[in-house]
Amino acid sequence: MKPQILLIYHHDFNPIASNVLEHISSFSNDSRFRTWSVNSELGFPEFLKEYEFRVIILHYSLFGWSPFALNEDFLSYIEGSSSSY
Repeated sequence: MKPQILLIYHHDFNPIASNVLEHISSFSNDSRFRTWSVNSELGFPEFLKEYEFRVIILHYSLFGWSPFALNEDFLSYIEGSSSSY
């Protein structure tokens, strides 16, 4: 069975508002679908190349950083995916 949801977020481990982390965890806590969460701060996990997800969620935490919080590996993975995002 295809994994359901991939949530990509960015957290650099500096203090942030607690509601950001609560929002990130809400996808796996409150969804009826299995959710895999990946922090872009840690780089692209090679094991992801083995999986195709039904949905890829790009969390808003990715978009508040300069430079953009997704490296080329993430961008290539998303571009090559047949997932909805």
